[in-house]
Amino acid sequence: MINSSVQKRAKLPLVSVIMPVYNTKEEYLREAIESILAQTYKKFELIIVDDCSEKSVEQIVRSYHDSRIQFHRLSKNKGASYARNVGYHLSTGQYIAVQDSDDISYPDRLAVQVKYMQKYPNIGVMGAQYHVLSSDSKEMLLNKFGSPEYLRAYTLFVCSPFGHSTVMMRRSVLAETMIRYDQSVICDDFKLFMDLMNKTDFMNIPRPLVSYRYHKNNTSNQKGEQLMSDVWNVRVKFWKKDLKLSDENVLLLKRFVTDEKLSLPELRKACNIYKSIVLYYAKKYNNPRVAEMAVQVLNNAYQKQNNSKCTFFSVQGGKIIDHTQLRVINPIQKKKLHKENMRIG
Repeated sequence: MINSSVQKRAKLPLVSVIMPVYNTKEEYLREAIESILAQTYKKFELIIVDDCSEKSVEQIVRSYHDSRIQFHRLSKNKGASYARNVGYHLSTGQYIAVQDSDDISYPDRLAVQVKYMQKYPNIGVMGAQYHVLSSDSKEMLLNKFGSPEYLRAYTLFVCSPFGHSTVMMRRSVLAETMIRYDQSVICDDFKLFMDLMNKTDFMNIPRPLVSYRYHKNNTSNQKGEQLMSDVWNVRVKFWKKDLKLSDENVLLLKRFVTDEKLSLPELRKACNIYKSIVLYYAKKYNNPRVAEMAVQVLNNAYQKQNNSKCTFFSVQGGKIIDHTQLRVINPIQKKKLHKENMRIG
């Protein structure tokens, strides 16, 4: 005779798809919902959290007579990160799939991701390739591939390693770490991945599973400047904690990466700090590719500081090579470089 608790577990969905909604255009919302209901993998629940929309979301959701849909409306507008956390706490699945209310999952998305999750038990956060669908209906394929170490380095020095609506996470990792979306930042997905980076392995599946809808209401369009500022602040707080950076050095780094004009001594110091960060993480993760990602920041900063397109730094054998002595920056700085025999690192 089968134990009742075993029977109950057998009936639970393996995947919980969490979809926060706030004033989403009806056409987009229906496409998003229908893309989940059309999945070839059937053992899922779709948890839709209405973040107190001004428009009637419940009427749209209730028009779908599918027992796998759960609908929850917040009494106040709290933001997408709060709504996602509510969805997580309402969920029961072993895997948590992210789905924004204006994106489209391909029919085999859940089936493919569940298969990979079961094959690779060390992976706690998984994404995939995705198409970016613009207002003119043109699509562009985006992908970020590599080992878990590569994706850690990408997170540390570039940006988010995942297209958010492609993400599936292992419930056990979230439960054990107690890590959730952070409501204090706009880049809540990036912050989540930074927090999880040292807790589990990352992976991207080398095939497109989602269409990401790019339009004027995207956060990256409406609050782009604040978004990038938040990304920087999240990243530098992580660096500061790991490397015990002083507030003075943190401020200098921010000026360095945000293109603020620096004096020659400040420029040299900022480069030294940045290179020490690169060296630290390359060693920590035993990953020479960290330098490949980080060196572009050095080149961009030097090029903008000196109004030049020269390659000031390159990578050889996982190490950053300094070419600043060989480059003409400007007549005054050239004399200073020669006089001081400038070497960075």
